[in-house]
Amino acid sequence: MNKRRAKGWLGFLVIGAMVFFQPAAGQAAEDVIKIGVPAPFSGSAAEKGKHLKYGVMLAAQEINAKGGVLGKKIELVYADTEAKPEVGVSAYEKLITRDEVDFIVGEVNSHVALAVMDVVAKYGMPTLFAIPASDQLGEKILTNPEKYGCIYMCDIPVSRMQEGAFIFLEEALQEGKLKRKEKSAALVYEDSSWGRIVGETWKKSLEDRGWEIVLEEVTPFKESDYLSIVSKIRHLNPALVKIEITSLPAGVALSKQLYQAGITEDTDVFGGYYQKTKEFPQMAGPFAVGSFNVKEPYAPDWPSRLHNEYPEADVVASMMPYDSLHIMAEAIKRAGSREPDKVIEALGRTDHEGVFMRTVFDSKTHFAKVGKEYKLFGVALFTKEGLGLIWPKDYAEIHFF
Repeated sequence: MNKRRAKGWLGFLVIGAMVFFQPAAGQAAEDVIKIGVPAPFSGSAAEKGKHLKYGVMLAAQEINAKGGVLGKKIELVYADTEAKPEVGVSAYEKLITRDEVDFIVGEVNSHVALAVMDVVAKYGMPTLFAIPASDQLGEKILTNPEKYGCIYMCDIPVSRMQEGAFIFLEEALQEGKLKRKEKSAALVYEDSSWGRIVGETWKKSLEDRGWEIVLEEVTPFKESDYLSIVSKIRHLNPALVKIEITSLPAGVALSKQLYQAGITEDTDVFGGYYQKTKEFPQMAGPFAVGSFNVKEPYAPDWPSRLHNEYPEADVVASMMPYDSLHIMAEAIKRAGSREPDKVIEALGRTDHEGVFMRTVFDSKTHFAKVGKEYKLFGVALFTKEGLGLIWPKDYAEIHFF
């Protein structure tokens, strides 16, 4: 091959390579900030993934409408984890290596989050888990803060989700808002990992605050006959009955039996998960009127803002994903860069007043801090219309204090 021909071929190859590797117009990586959004969009937890998506989409719309971040629009890249750890590992790898996302905001399930921590740590990917709240996440970060320092959690840990209830009870007692003044309680919780966590948390926390636990009953998961327990409660006559049951039929049965025994007339009842199901108000609502339950506080205008764009979105399930994307966007702005190390450092300095109260991260566990000045689950009163928030007072939907 002569020199001219060789030179011509070389030029052709160089031009061809330039064309082949040139990003498509409008899709250049430097024109957008790509945020991976992993969640279960199919399978048994797909409903939760759908509401997570509504939250991040609304946040992205708002951020982009104001000019984006660092002058660049946010582009959301979704990945389906199917709520399965092994699928989650592959999905996160794909987001990072093939989709080349800049950051990750999302996730619903704690068991998936635990499985993918090593993936994001390997790449130093700034990651904000929107909903996962297992204490094991913070514990894993504590084992190697340098390795897992890129990971933060928007929610508060499971072990502290009941904390607001205890603060509420103390305030309600002091202000004479409970039916009785004495500190005696009966605990009834189901034989499940969630039931035992909540039951044991209530026992320790109430005793630490001077309450006497006069009865502690662990029941089968789907029990329907509580007459023997109701009889014990009536005999012991505690000022408070705390129930933690996730089974709807069991919760309905116990609610009816407590009411029919006349216990709810002068004893306060603090209900469990069963009260939050859609079917409960129709099945046993009248028997639960006047009882308390845990409920997440949120900004008063949040439901209308969300439903104006996404009428089907769940107010609670969408709020932390929404806050999470705003928190990540603010961290990028504070960093003034997309460099991972700078954004991770900026995440640690988060102080965000969001839909779900104020997010400030614990420097050790990387969970959101818990407290009245930060973030906690509030308390709601069950009425004919369902659960209405009564505490914290600043977020109250129903006047109680």
